[in-house]
Amino acid sequence: MSTMVNLNFIKEVIRIIHESWPGLLSAMDVVNEAVNDNGSDRSSDSEWYTVFGDNTYIMKAFEFARKYTLQYGEDQIKLYYNDYSTSTSSKADGIVRVCGPIYRAGYLDGIGMQEHDAMTYPSAAQWIASYNKFDTVCTEMSVTEFDVSTGSGTNSPSASVLATQANQYAQLFKCFVERS
Repeated sequence: MSTMVNLNFIKEVIRIIHESWPGLLSAMDVVNEAVNDNGSDRSSDSEWYTVFGDNTYIMKAFEFARKYTLQYGEDQIKLYYNDYSTSTSSKADGIVRVCGPIYRAGYLDGIGMQEHDAMTYPSAAQWIASYNKFDTVCTEMSVTEFDVSTGSGTNSPSASVLATQANQYAQLFKCFVERS
């Protein structure tokens, strides 16, 4: 596919969303999972990156999304970049690198954080450090998915494993609530 075909596809999808569900959406994940854990652009398994040759498709997607939210009078819709492993420092740096110009252009409202966590990672301090990085490039953040794996490999983890899992949920929920 050519760059132009992909640009038209992005525009058409966003336009159809606005025409099909007017007034229904409060937020939209415009781009999802475009940054590797090491902070580099997700390039090797991204058709978008392959076709465009770089990550400019991200800015274009947000540009079109903002254009149509305004054109259709859907200014209640918050435009989000969404990703997993956001508590990894290098990934958070990459997300800030990618999202900063989009935010400064007026297209990005928020960052969605998919929290697929372990019982000991991230710590509250690690999560807060990423949150503080994101606070410089958006006006809001949302936890879009949240689970804490027991890593037990069984459907019947022990009481101590469940207690550790509950403590991890509690520490992270506290971070979320304190920053909401």
